[in-house]
Amino acid sequence: MFVVQCGLISEGQTEQRDLVYNPASRPQQSTSRTLHPQTQHQHQQRHQQSIMSFQEPAPPVRNLTGTLAVNAHQLLDEHDQPGVFFIFQDLSVRIEGTYRLRFLFIDLSAGEPLTMSARVLHEAVSDPFTVFTAKTFPGMTGQDSRQLLPIFSAYHTCRAALC
Repeated sequence: MFVVQCGLISEGQTEQRDLVYNPASRPQQSTSRTLHPQTQHQHQQRHQQSIMSFQEPAPPVRNLTGTLAVNAHQLLDEHDQPGVFFIFQDLSVRIEGTYRLRFLFIDLSAGEPLTMSARVLHEAVSDPFTVFTAKTFPGMTGQDSRQLLPIFSAYHTCRAALC
């Protein structure tokens, strides 16, 4: 039985990016300040202290979501030629950045039954790709989409008034 497992790695192929820490959950260094106006001047005269938060960082979050391991499917390609395909239909990356996908071709039947191990027969890495937020996606930030807004708005107004 053959499966392909997918993972997310950095553009330079040096770091795993499947799980990441939410930057908002990391301890932050802050400058202490007083809330009392009468002591504020005294406080400013003293050296300002940097305080490191000792909060426990939140657990890592999954950056690559979806089905990360799939079985082989015998299908016909676009030229009606039979082939074996591994279809990752619902992959999604949560955090913007530039990444690569790492695919491991695994033979589950070639592993050691007592240790439940499997053998990786081949590894492939994708070309780099960029993940954007919805607000920074190039198709949404250009002039083209802004030019359509008044047209669609006018169409909606006209339909609502039944013109």
